[in-house]
Amino acid sequence: MRWIIAPRVVLAPTVVLLVSLAATGCGVHRKLKITEVQPNQVELYLDEPSDHRLNLTNMRYKWATNLSGANPAGGEIDLSIAGELRGGQFLIIFEDGNHTGAPAARNFQPSIPGIVVQGGYFPSYGSTPGIAMGVSGKHRRGWVEDKVSDTVTFGAPPRPPAYGAFTQDNTLNSAKPSGSNSISRAFNGTAAVDDDRESDWSVRPQSPGAPSN
Repeated sequence: MRWIIAPRVVLAPTVVLLVSLAATGCGVHRKLKITEVQPNQVELYLDEPSDHRLNLTNMRYKWATNLSGANPAGGEIDLSIAGELRGGQFLIIFEDGNHTGAPAARNFQPSIPGIVVQGGYFPSYGSTPGIAMGVSGKHRRGWVEDKVSDTVTFGAPPRPPAYGAFTQDNTLNSAKPSGSNSISRAFNGTAAVDDDRESDWSVRPQSPGAPSN
């Protein structure tokens, strides 16, 4: 009997990497940010080059309040309603007293996409409650998994838990959106400041669909 010994196959590092990526996917953190909170609407922004696109499938916006007896005490919206965003584009979630039923895709302005919700959807800010808001989720495109995570909290402590990394420094303890003012993230030109800190934010005049400079 003759024994035939097959040669040992050694995979090159590149092949091993590709096999690993195919099995586990490659996570990419996308820069979908909350950038402005107004009394009856919230602004999101994709802080990326204009040739980038983000499919919003499986990505969600959430909010919670510590206001005693609030009904509802929180909410959640499936952002896939809006389809996709391109880099540098804003998305406005806004109340409309004439809208009934579930949240729906509707342009906020002709060039600004939006999601419309029923009047009274967002929390009441009359007594300066503690608020947490965030976006989170992930979506696979081929071997790549797009991930989003961003959050802000403001108002009276103790606030609801943040939906991600966020350092409170108490600069927004008495802050709330009211009248023509909003809780706004600072911008450096067209780039949103994002140090995951409360000090990235301040009370500013409303500027929906535009950087808060």
